[in-house]
Amino acid sequence: MKKLKVSISCVLVAGLVACGGGSTGSPTQPFAVTGMAATGAPMANATLQIYGKDGLAVLASPVAIASDGSYSATIPAAAVGPFVFEVDNGTDKVYSVMPDKTSSVVNVTPLSHLIAARLSPTGNPFSLASELAASTATISATATAAASTTVMAAIQPVITALGLGTTVNPLNTAFVANGAGFDRLLDSLDIKIEPKTGGSNIDITLKQTVNENEDLPKISFSNLATPTALPAVDPSKLVATGLTPKIQALLDKLTACFAVPLSTRITANGSAAADIQSQVCKDAFLGGSPVAYKSGGLVVSKTQHFGGIFTAESTAGVAFADPKFFYQVGTTVPNGPMQGDIVFGYRWKDEYGNFQIEKNVGRIDTDGKLKLIGNQYLYDGGVGPYSQRRNFLNQPASTYSSVGYTFNLSCFQLSQSKAVGSKIVKVNVTAPNNRVITLIPNVNGSGTCNYSYFVIASSKDASGNTTLDGMGDPSTPTGTGFIRLRSQYEAGPTTVSNHPRKLEKTNAFLGGYDGTDLTDTEIESIPQYATWKYEYYKATATGSVPVATQYFKTTARALTIDGFKKVVKLPELTAVLKTSLTADSVCSGMYCYVTQAQGPFTASWTKSTDPGLAPATYLARIYGRKDKAVSTSGYEDSLKFGSSRTSASIRCGQGEATLQDYCTGTAANASFGANASIDSIDLVSRAPDGTDVSHFHALRKLTSP
Repeated sequence: MKKLKVSISCVLVAGLVACGGGSTGSPTQPFAVTGMAATGAPMANATLQIYGKDGLAVLASPVAIASDGSYSATIPAAAVGPFVFEVDNGTDKVYSVMPDKTSSVVNVTPLSHLIAARLSPTGNPFSLASELAASTATISATATAAASTTVMAAIQPVITALGLGTTVNPLNTAFVANGAGFDRLLDSLDIKIEPKTGGSNIDITLKQTVNENEDLPKISFSNLATPTALPAVDPSKLVATGLTPKIQALLDKLTACFAVPLSTRITANGSAAADIQSQVCKDAFLGGSPVAYKSGGLVVSKTQHFGGIFTAESTAGVAFADPKFFYQVGTTVPNGPMQGDIVFGYRWKDEYGNFQIEKNVGRIDTDGKLKLIGNQYLYDGGVGPYSQRRNFLNQPASTYSSVGYTFNLSCFQLSQSKAVGSKIVKVNVTAPNNRVITLIPNVNGSGTCNYSYFVIASSKDASGNTTLDGMGDPSTPTGTGFIRLRSQYEAGPTTVSNHPRKLEKTNAFLGGYDGTDLTDTEIESIPQYATWKYEYYKATATGSVPVATQYFKTTARALTIDGFKKVVKLPELTAVLKTSLTADSVCSGMYCYVTQAQGPFTASWTKSTDPGLAPATYLARIYGRKDKAVSTSGYEDSLKFGSSRTSASIRCGQGEATLQDYCTGTAANASFGANASIDSIDLVSRAPDGTDVSHFHALRKLTSP
């Protein structure tokens, strides 16, 4: 593929952006504008709306973005600038600006999004149109040029390494979304903006070749600060020219696979990789062999990865799109990814019409095409930022929010399904700051997992204080796989002496129950692409050595509490359900619960219509005790569903093939037993970057009345 030669004739002259052959634009004539909407890959099938000086939409209806990322729009003659451009792909929005009718080319990319953040007085590009209408934002030619100059200076080392020259104009330079030239620059950068009160925090990460145990280069700064430039760039480590189209070609192959009729896609009642018959499906995997795929110990099967191949009808409209290059593996890891493997992300629409954001690993095959291979690790693992609001329905003053990370380790895969001697009994996780956290299964006496995931273990330090550090051999399970870096009450002050960690000791707070939280500055210093080391043990005796070491990188860091509240709009239990839960609560001291005499428990919720991010709810969980009188007999039942849903009916032992000991009836239609309690309902949603957020509703109390 020929390298795209990006025009560098667009220059910043006397503080004005001049490019694209535009004119001043007659106020009595409509003004035509074209451009590209791309994040590296085209924002295909998204829509564009343009907002004028009054903050109102100027297009009668949004215009469609073509499959190659291009668009054409006509601004009415009566519309008055400056203008804010908004591209919406259904899960995320990207912004750009046009000071006046002087340029006929306006691109909408992560770089233009960053320029919009620089022009917003709050650092929030999502608010720029309303701020423009309120006259609190200035989008003049001079201000826009200054913001563009600052942004390009910060990434100049990448521009130089790509040979793009020194006068690239991100807003108005015409380009093609083909993974070359200017588009290759977009592929090389990850830009994240976290709006907060009084400004926003911005991270720019250089995506390139990196070893699994290393972090990617990055810079961080506030929207009002002048950033330092990225460090010097080794051109040999940059993303290969034309890689994003190869990722899209792989995604197209997966889309074509799901379009094959199920009857010819797999053998009758097939459930394993070897049962896949369609060559179209096989061609998505390295060497044409789905059997060779493995990711975190999981293979292609009906119950593991790509399970939809065995269930989704061809009429379901399953589609894979929006490829994102994350990084290339620098050095081979034993029983893991190989040197040159490509870690990438994508968005896909499942058979329920729900958008899922996922990450995988591919390898260039002998035909030069990218194919799926997975990370080849032996054991399940993963880590991602997590934010939660814990809403205490019977005691609102105890409601608090927490931000941190959740560890994705399947208790069933690592412990319950393994033979004695092969079970993973603990995992030591080394965080980016070298802190060690130990995860263990929460199982009953027969080895059955009480929770579907490994939980964080606690132990005692030398002074007898409870700690979450991986010291000695922790054996006491907490009730969570979520490490809380910072927590804050909504009502009243949150201090070291007045902190949720003092009262809710089944959760995992940083520093145990006598430590302190990270500050916002400390959280913001964590890399977006941070490296976490996992060491897996089959024995807990002193001196035991890990049987495997694996590495996992995040693609986003934890939010701050302020950022979480500012940006994320959570689903809410319906008023009717909240009223019935509080009215029907039975309290024994501070433990409050409801019982479910017959049938499943039905949760119902509403979605926010407020401005900001309203993530897609895809999982509902209920927690309780198998025996309400025994505090150690906990359970968790959950149900996944399409994000369009606003209710979920969860039966006792949901997902289990056999009747559980706290249920009655049959496994397929179990009711909760007379002694079983329900004390919490959790609504889990997924944000556009693939990270999860939780609105957890608890009936129990943290303090005595």
